[in-house]
Amino acid sequence: MSPITEDKLLLDFLGKTLFEHQMETAKEAGLNQFLVIGNPANMEQLEQITRMSTGVKTELALQRQPLGIADALKSAEPFLDGDIVVVNPNDVFTVSAYTSLVQERKKRSAASYMLGYEVKDYFPGGYLAVDSTNELRHIVEKPKPGQEPSHLVNILVHLHTEPKKLLEYIEKVESTRDDVYE
Repeated sequence: MSPITEDKLLLDFLGKTLFEHQMETAKEAGLNQFLVIGNPANMEQLEQITRMSTGVKTELALQRQPLGIADALKSAEPFLDGDIVVVNPNDVFTVSAYTSLVQERKKRSAASYMLGYEVKDYFPGGYLAVDSTNELRHIVEKPKPGQEPSHLVNILVHLHTEPKKLLEYIEKVESTRDDVYE
């Protein structure tokens, strides 16, 4: 068995790429506008896939180097207007992941909405520290086992109502890694 060398989102599953399955799931949830951020290595394939997608409006933005989600959002700044949903296309989500965010958005007025997944055992991911009303206080990225602030792990399906303000916050974060968004 050899290692996977192409983007996971472009791997075929049941005759379609993971990316196509993700777009269909989001579309089924009622999302009909997509901003796809690619890199020089995958942009051509993403363009081909989005051209074949029907019933949706798709824009493409180029992230020149793989410098994380924050950099990807900066690359797409001209397109970021109104509510945006940021997802990790390498993960698999159900329709309810999207619909629950949209429903919460209709009920409340927050700057951001996030999904958390309750884990029983340690998982090396970002843990959500929330208060008694489930308001996010902070995220602890990959804490040591036993030092998790909760049992909720961050799932990268986020809805942001003020993307320009999000970019302002991103600009203020200092990090030497590609974890600025997280």
